[in-house]
Amino acid sequence: MASSTDPNDTRKGEIADNDFRAWFQKNLPVWRQPAEKILQTEPSHVPIMMIYLDSQRDTPAKVIPLVMDGNNADKSRVAWLQRRLANEEFVWAVIVVWEVWMTMHEPGDDPAFAYGSRSLEEHPKRQEGIMFNCLHGHQQLMVVLPIDRATKTLGDPGKYGIVDPFTQGNEGRMILNKPTAH
Repeated sequence: MASSTDPNDTRKGEIADNDFRAWFQKNLPVWRQPAEKILQTEPSHVPIMMIYLDSQRDTPAKVIPLVMDGNNADKSRVAWLQRRLANEEFVWAVIVVWEVWMTMHEPGDDPAFAYGSRSLEEHPKRQEGIMFNCLHGHQQLMVVLPIDRATKTLGDPGKYGIVDPFTQGNEGRMILNKPTAH
């Protein structure tokens, strides 16, 4: 576990080790079930934070609903809190689960949509998904499961599968080595 508890510590994150990756892969089906249940009962996915304590990493997580307006300040506060908690000695992992819009940029895509210069709401290739963003100290794994609104279910991870942002290029406030607004 990292010694720093400063959530704005932007030193480069660490590549996920085999133990963390195996734990994430084992638990993803468990996390998927309540996410689908929320989709079936709510018009949109209520953001939640799941906390696994170090001594109880194989027991159900402590779940906290996140009260947010969805604005950038709220999103930055959640990123800050997740980093802070993930670096506590008694915490094994902190997972933020929320609805996202995403695109998979390919060579030749319209650069006006890259990196927030235009809203993803306007993007013709936008997809909705549920993101599971998991921090374990200075390690991070993420996956987005696409939402099928007709069946109110989640699909399988796209072609990128489970992403380790320190072996694959990624952007956004949720990436560990990006500073939050706090």
